[in-house]
Amino acid sequence: MIQTGTYQRSLDAKLRLMLPKPMRRFLERESLAEVFITPGNEGCLELHTQISLDEMHQRVQSRANLAANVRTFSRLFYAQAECCEVDGQHRVRIPKRLAEWASLQKELTVVGVGDHWELWSQTAWEQYFRTHQNNFDELAALALDGDCATNSNPFNKPRVPR
Repeated sequence: MIQTGTYQRSLDAKLRLMLPKPMRRFLERESLAEVFITPGNEGCLELHTQISLDEMHQRVQSRANLAANVRTFSRLFYAQAECCEVDGQHRVRIPKRLAEWASLQKELTVVGVGDHWELWSQTAWEQYFRTHQNNFDELAALALDGDCATNSNPFNKPRVPR
């Protein structure tokens, strides 16, 4: 199942996050009682299931012998990744060191990103979104076609200002 959506959440004093309903439904449907919290890019944290983490591991392992940087990434990533249980109230406790690494405060944003979720400080997400939303057409062309100059992409059309 593809993970989508943006959800505003609050951390409690024990750094517990109430999972958004679509995430809870997905975990229940898959009979999953734990998730992996890892460092992400651009200062966010990533929340993976065992399956998505395994798939990422396969991609990293296929490149591990190619470059020292890939091995270094692997060491840094897995050393910081942590398996966290989802409690009976559908909450997950964010490890303090990871919450500090991502500058998570009380208010945060949960974003579905295909095969995983990302946890952002609300301020960082708002800034990231503002910075990149005007480049959506070019990013869509790169992601979907691999060529910014093409007009065959239905997403590569002028945007109407709101």
